[in-house]
Amino acid sequence: MASVYGSPTCECDDGGTPKWGGLEVGVRYSLYEPSMAQSDDQVSDVSAMVGYKFTRLPFRLIAQYTLRMESAAASISNDSVDLLTQLQW
Repeated sequence: MASVYGSPTCECDDGGTPKWGGLEVGVRYSLYEPSMAQSDDQVSDVSAMVGYKFTRLPFRLIAQYTLRMESAAASISNDSVDLLTQLQW
């Protein structure tokens, strides 16, 4: 047994990665100002993700929602939901 992520009883593989997999969460904020000449074109977005790394399978699944907030001159309805997979070998 090795201590990983503060857990004193975590079983780990040779690289120190927990064998049990786990839930992952994340949030990102970004701001984009494409032009200093136009004052009403600022775009910002907030992305929230939930992922899961499987125990004995070499991949993870991630679901992400992105909320885009735009100034009036750049506003369109373009929020998104994404489902991603990552294969690890």
